[in-house]
Amino acid sequence: MEIERLLDILGNETRREILQMLTERRCYVSQLSEELNIGQKAIIGHLEIMERAGLLEPHFEKVEKGRPRKYFHVTENLMMEVNLFSSHFEVRLHSPGLDESILEEFPRLRELSAGLTEAALETGPAKIEYLNSVIEDLLVERRKLTEAKKTIDFLLNEAKGEIEEEAVKESLRKALY
Repeated sequence: MEIERLLDILGNETRREILQMLTERRCYVSQLSEELNIGQKAIIGHLEIMERAGLLEPHFEKVEKGRPRKYFHVTENLMMEVNLFSSHFEVRLHSPGLDESILEEFPRLRELSAGLTEAALETGPAKIEYLNSVIEDLLVERRKLTEAKKTIDFLLNEAKGEIEEEAVKESLRKALY
């Protein structure tokens, strides 16, 4: 997906609300329309834009009375990162996935990944309890890594700022001497 296209889609509050709802559960047009208090025609327009972009996918389900309903669900797993510092600007789009080399670098993540595999062997309440424990541990690790990334980004910005400052000083020295 192109970054500009995703930014355009996310720039609309109604589309963000629709995406939020669809990450929580699959919905059909009249559900979205009713909960968001927006006309069905407008909802359909937003859904078509997101479907063409590959973010959503429809599927039909039979109902007791009447014709099948068209439900929508999110199909893409995307992460967008925006960094705006005094010395640089970047927007990156990622598709999350399991990278064995990262698991090698971060042993705790390897343990948690193994925990997911072990949880698959469980059933019923024990499985749910195990998965909730893994989720809780993963959230703790994500918070730690997010804080570490903030520090890294700050240090990168500082270093780039120093380089820029030195380049300006060097230009002035050359111009004056």
